[in-house]
Amino acid sequence: MTSGSVLYSTGTKDLNRLGGLINLMPVTALVAGIASLSISGVPPFSGFASKWTLVSTSLLAGGEVLFLVIFGIIALFTSAVTLSCYVKFFGMTFTSAGAEWSIGREVKEVPAGMLIPKLFLTALCLLQGLIPFFYFQTIIGIFANSGGSAVSAAFRNMHVQDHVFNSAMGVSVSIPGLSSVSSMAVPAVLLLVFAAAFGLAALIRRAGGSKEREVPTWLCGYQDLTDKTRYRDKSMFSALKNLLYWTGGNVKD
Repeated sequence: MTSGSVLYSTGTKDLNRLGGLINLMPVTALVAGIASLSISGVPPFSGFASKWTLVSTSLLAGGEVLFLVIFGIIALFTSAVTLSCYVKFFGMTFTSAGAEWSIGREVKEVPAGMLIPKLFLTALCLLQGLIPFFYFQTIIGIFANSGGSAVSAAFRNMHVQDHVFNSAMGVSVSIPGLSSVSSMAVPAVLLLVFAAAFGLAALIRRAGGSKEREVPTWLCGYQDLTDKTRYRDKSMFSALKNLLYWTGGNVKD
């Protein structure tokens, strides 16, 4: 939906022609930022709850079958790669420069009819991240009572409720052999930690009579930022792509 909004307003989805849309399409940029963080597994959004569960349950299953721990490691790696992809998407679309030189028309926010569905899904990303226990309990209940199917039998026989605990504090798992809950997903606590960190940073910035001043952006040796001196799509993560050339695909161009 975000890509559709960008295409609707700019006429293109080419990252090399986009940039700076955060000032022109602020609501779409906010939605895209939350969606990017969520799908990358960053707290306190829904993607964090789901990916945390994948990793923790892989460790839980590793108590019975050690090989299954590998799947948790793969999940962590894919989360890191996903984050890098969406850093590229969000950065080159909304926060870098480019649209002012490449888009030959006025760019503005999309109509409300296109924003409302995205805002609804964004709210779900927040709710599922802040109160994951409600959704976990609902999904477990559905599978455990799914009419005698193989999935239902698996959920009943595994006694999920003995290992996965749902409460207002989040979702926790207990690994056999350990007397206490081994890991927790507590998005509300993380929000408080972030708020305290930003508050402390604000106090430090005002300490000692410090003042803010504006200076030109350092452009790595270039005198002016123009369409010829900005980063291109192929410039980001080029070293990583070259390192993974053996996986196949078009990693050079």
